[in-house]
Amino acid sequence: MITGLPDSNRHDALLIVVDRFSKAIILIPCNVELSMEGWARILRDHVYACHGMPQVVISNQGPQFNASTAFHPQTDGQTERVNQEIEKYLRIFINHRQDD
Repeated sequence: MITGLPDSNRHDALLIVVDRFSKAIILIPCNVELSMEGWARILRDHVYACHGMPQVVISNQGPQFNASTAFHPQTDGQTERVNQEIEKYLRIFINHRQDD
């Protein structure tokens, strides 16, 4: 999740979903206060409905994604790299447009 973004249509963060095999990226506007229930709803509506249920979900270990004591933290460099590229693109786009 990328946070610290200026408000746009009541959203201040981006949830980023990366398909590990195809490298497809799904950007979903959301709020930084996203709860576990909100996260599940977003995945259901924006990911599962279009692409089906994934076999594995890897989180960047954000606190809103730690659902239980059975949580096993796991992340990968691919998702972190995508986050960096998206942040770089957003900085360029916002600086160029100077608006919402």
